[in-house]
Amino acid sequence: MNAFARTVAAKYFFSFQKWGFVHWLSLFAFLGVWVGTAALIIILSVFNGLENYVGSLFSRIDPDLKIELLEGKFFQENPILLSKITSITGVKGVALTLEENALLRYGKYEDLARIKGISPLYLQLLPSTKGKPNFLKEGATWDSNAPNIWLGAGLHQRLGVNPKDFTQNVTLFLPRRGGINFADPASSYLQQRFMPTGRFEVEPEIDQQLAMVPISYLRSLVNDSMAVSSIEIFTKPGASIASIQEEIRRILPAQFSIKNRFEQQETLFQIFRLEKWVGFLILSFIILIAGMGLIGALRLLVVEKQKDIKIFSALGAPWSSIQTIFILFGVHVSGWATVLGILTGMGIVLGQQHFGWVVLSEYQQVPYPVALKVADIGYVLLLGLGMGSIFSYFTTRKMG
Repeated sequence: MNAFARTVAAKYFFSFQKWGFVHWLSLFAFLGVWVGTAALIIILSVFNGLENYVGSLFSRIDPDLKIELLEGKFFQENPILLSKITSITGVKGVALTLEENALLRYGKYEDLARIKGISPLYLQLLPSTKGKPNFLKEGATWDSNAPNIWLGAGLHQRLGVNPKDFTQNVTLFLPRRGGINFADPASSYLQQRFMPTGRFEVEPEIDQQLAMVPISYLRSLVNDSMAVSSIEIFTKPGASIASIQEEIRRILPAQFSIKNRFEQQETLFQIFRLEKWVGFLILSFIILIAGMGLIGALRLLVVEKQKDIKIFSALGAPWSSIQTIFILFGVHVSGWATVLGILTGMGIVLGQQHFGWVVLSEYQQVPYPVALKVADIGYVLLLGLGMGSIFSYFTTRKMG
């Protein structure tokens, strides 16, 4: 591509002295790509923001790494393994948890719940402010040696818990191992009373079913003082989670798996990414349709500039240089439209981040989450420039 072709292509693109049908058709293609590109940047940023927002919600209770059995429900606490994990550089701490499904009763209300027994270190390792876990909305200080229970907001509401009534307990019913005794159904369940001392909020689906109790009480109910469902590992700020995960994987027995935070909620995040790229494909198709006007504009431009083409040929310009003029004209249209669309989209996204024009929740006045990614901007730029180059090349290659 020589300077001659670039100069003439720029002259055709920036010429405003004589507007004809070619220029109007180019303008419509330009505006279509501009608006489509801006919309694409905004949509991708919305999906990025939602993914980050949901990830931040789960980070309130999810560890950086989690060890579980590949098959089975419980395993036995292993002090030697715990000591090895704790000694790894970058590990902040390790907590043990035990999970069971149970029936909760409060007054006349009952509901099924997922009970999570937590070791004393668990709450200390979670993100907190002034010693209070970030996910806790109201409640007293946790006491690992007392029968207290924290309930998810949805579960708390469905049970009708009154936080000011200190005389009413939550009764937990857990099926005995060995099945139900139909002759005496009541004897088929173990039960333990807990004082409801806290209400937490993480994510609506979790809030509807999760409750937390001290692990010692849940171990007592399952009649196994060493039972564990998972080992939850928290890392220090700046530590390489991938490196720690790989190091732990090398010392783990074969029957265990270790998952990072993304893998713990893999299905949810895969849905987010699938929706994001489906949105990208749909809007890309719309941009391509808008850019089809560029084909008509180029054909008309070639017809309109026949006099110029003859002059260039008479002056000795090869057809490849003349063809390059029209290819560059198409690249100018799509390229400038793409750049302006990206800048417009970035401006709207940054404005939403700074001013919070659109809110996710009217009740809490939470701004709708958006996040720009350099990779997304690169994909959109390649889409715009690639579209202009391909349309221009195939439109002009047979015009010699």
